[in-house]
Amino acid sequence: QLFHPFSLSCSHLFCSGCWLSHISHSIHRQRIPDDCLEVNCTQRVSISAARGILNNSSLLRYEKAMMIYLRSEGRLLSCPQCKRFSCSTGLSHLEPSPVLVGCTRCSLAEHFPVNCEIFRQ
Repeated sequence: QLFHPFSLSCSHLFCSGCWLSHISHSIHRQRIPDDCLEVNCTQRVSISAARGILNNSSLLRYEKAMMIYLRSEGRLLSCPQCKRFSCSTGLSHLEPSPVLVGCTRCSLAEHFPVNCEIFRQ
């Protein structure tokens, strides 16, 4: 029996401790986004999935690493008119597209998928 089971949308269940270790190791190796623990499963660990496992400081590091990854791949796009960020085709499964023109928390331009603290840096 699994201790505090957790899965991505692919439904492969592993204990929360194993997920935490897996994601934390990925952050340390700068291998973001990471895949499911199941062998040969290509489901990615989204920021919203990581929220269910990571503490606040680890989540900040994961979000920052995700932003760096998306920029390096040329897949973080910004609309010149409304300034919203979105992932280009092929990474839409990481997070849904933003629907707000600006961030409701910090009042800056929408900075999806990164939280306010990291965006200000």
